[in-house]
Amino acid sequence: MKRFIIFSLVALIMLPTMCTEVKADDELKGIQLIRVFTIFKIGEKGYKIVRDKMETDYDTDTVPYIKNNRTMLPIRSIAEALQLEVNFDKETRMAIFSKPEYTMKINIDDGDVFVNDKKSGNLKEYMENVDGRLYIAVSKVNELLKDTTEDTFQITWNPEEKEVYIYLN
Repeated sequence: MKRFIIFSLVALIMLPTMCTEVKADDELKGIQLIRVFTIFKIGEKGYKIVRDKMETDYDTDTVPYIKNNRTMLPIRSIAEALQLEVNFDKETRMAIFSKPEYTMKINIDDGDVFVNDKKSGNLKEYMENVDGRLYIAVSKVNELLKDTTEDTFQITWNPEEKEVYIYLN
């Protein structure tokens, strides 16, 4: 139905704006051992993170969108939601996402992806720079993050709410 892809870019700090308790719904009951999940809503700025039944809203200047049947999410927001350090090297034009055990770099011009300085793929066809913000198709999120963590991800689409859920198990 829709193709999805995800990623995160640019180093701005997002501030939580509010917390509310979230009750488990039928969709969440079917997913075992969820530690945290992130919600991106098409057409709306910001995103939500749910941890321990507490929902926290994060404000951003980016808006997820659908283009050519692809759901596009801001890379920076995804990375920050996964608690990655986010930087940008102006000279090499690389978006840099890191944790102590690895570093992932994406060249924003040609789409080349490097994990721990080894080329691991190319995302040019699946990313777009909009007003200086890098977006990636949701369908590529698992592919990009597979080498960066031992955790597993599950991505689902809620067509009624026009929301993308990224579950971290």
